[in-house]
Amino acid sequence: MTYHRWTDRDYRQLARLVQLYGLDWARISQTQFPDVSPVCLKNKYYTRINNNAAYQEKRQDSPSLSSIVSDEQRSDELVQQLMEILKATSM
Repeated sequence: MTYHRWTDRDYRQLARLVQLYGLDWARISQTQFPDVSPVCLKNKYYTRINNNAAYQEKRQDSPSLSSIVSDEQRSDELVQQLMEILKATSM
Protein backbone atom coordinates (compact mmCIF):
# COMPACT_ATOMS: atom_id res chain seq x y z
CA MET A 1 0.00 0.00 0.00
CA THR A 2 1.31 3.44 -0.91
CA TYR A 3 0.89 6.74 0.90
CA HIS A 4 -2.09 8.76 -0.28
CA ARG A 5 -1.71 12.54 -0.13
CA TRP A 6 -5.18 13.91 0.63
CA THR A 7 -6.50 16.94 -1.20
CA ASP A 8 -9.65 18.96 -0.60
CA ARG A 9 -11.09 17.29 -3.68
CA ASP A 10 -10.43 13.85 -2.13
CA TYR A 11 -12.22 14.88 1.06
CA ARG A 12 -15.21 16.15 -0.91
CA GLN A 13 -15.26 12.92 -2.93
CA LEU A 14 -15.10 10.87 0.26
CA ALA A 15 -18.01 12.81 1.77
CA ARG A 16 -20.03 12.34 -1.42
CA LEU A 17 -19.33 8.60 -1.45
CA VAL A 18 -20.37 8.29 2.21
CA GLN A 19 -23.67 9.94 1.27
CA LEU A 20 -24.03 7.47 -1.58
CA TYR A 21 -22.83 4.23 0.06
CA GLY A 22 -23.14 4.98 3.75
CA LEU A 23 -20.33 3.74 5.98
CA ASP A 24 -19.38 0.85 3.69
CA TRP A 25 -15.66 1.66 3.76
CA ALA A 26 -14.67 -1.42 1.76
CA ARG A 27 -17.00 -0.46 -1.08
CA ILE A 28 -15.79 3.15 -1.02
CA SER A 29 -12.20 1.92 -1.10
CA GLN A 30 -12.87 -0.40 -4.05
CA THR A 31 -14.83 2.22 -5.98
CA GLN A 32 -12.75 5.35 -5.69
CA PHE A 33 -9.73 4.91 -3.41
CA PRO A 34 -8.14 1.54 -4.25
CA ASP A 35 -4.80 2.64 -2.79
CA VAL A 36 -6.38 3.49 0.60
CA SER A 37 -7.48 0.84 3.07
CA PRO A 38 -11.05 0.88 4.38
CA VAL A 39 -9.75 1.56 7.92
CA CYS A 40 -7.74 4.54 6.68
CA LEU A 41 -10.81 5.91 4.88
CA LYS A 42 -12.88 5.60 8.04
CA ASN A 43 -10.21 7.34 10.10
CA LYS A 44 -9.80 10.14 7.55
CA TYR A 45 -13.54 10.66 7.40
CA TYR A 46 -14.04 10.88 11.14
CA THR A 47 -10.91 12.95 11.68
CA ARG A 48 -12.13 15.42 9.07
CA ILE A 49 -15.58 15.59 10.67
CA ASN A 50 -14.07 16.21 14.11
CA ASN A 51 -11.67 18.85 12.76
CA ASN A 52 -14.50 20.63 10.95
CA ALA A 53 -16.68 20.57 14.06
CA ALA A 54 -13.84 21.98 16.18
CA TYR A 55 -13.16 24.66 13.55
CA GLN A 56 -16.82 25.68 13.42
CA GLU A 57 -16.98 25.82 17.21
CA LYS A 58 -13.83 27.94 17.32
CA ARG A 59 -15.23 30.31 14.69
CA GLN A 60 -18.40 30.79 16.71
CA ASP A 61 -16.42 31.46 19.89
CA SER A 62 -13.92 33.87 18.37
CA PRO A 63 -14.80 37.54 18.10
CA SER A 64 -15.45 38.99 14.69
CA LEU A 65 -12.93 41.25 13.02
CA SER A 66 -15.24 44.24 13.42
CA SER A 67 -15.44 43.76 17.19
CA ILE A 68 -11.65 43.46 17.40
CA VAL A 69 -11.23 46.66 15.42
CA SER A 70 -13.76 48.50 17.56
CA ASP A 71 -11.99 47.23 20.71
CA GLU A 72 -8.71 48.58 19.35
CA GLN A 73 -10.35 51.91 18.56
CA ARG A 74 -11.74 52.12 22.11
CA SER A 75 -8.32 51.27 23.46
CA ASP A 76 -6.74 54.01 21.34
CA GLU A 77 -9.34 56.49 22.59
CA LEU A 78 -8.62 55.53 26.20
CA VAL A 79 -4.89 55.98 25.67
CA GLN A 80 -5.54 59.37 24.11
CA GLN A 81 -7.71 60.40 27.07
CA LEU A 82 -5.06 59.23 29.54
CA MET A 83 -2.39 61.19 27.69
CA GLU A 84 -4.52 64.33 27.88
CA ILE A 85 -5.08 63.80 31.62
CA LEU A 86 -1.37 63.30 32.19
CA LYS A 87 -0.53 66.44 30.23
CA ALA A 88 -3.09 68.46 32.20
CA THR A 89 -1.83 67.23 35.59
CA SER A 90 1.83 67.80 34.76
CA MET A 91 1.30 71.52 33.92
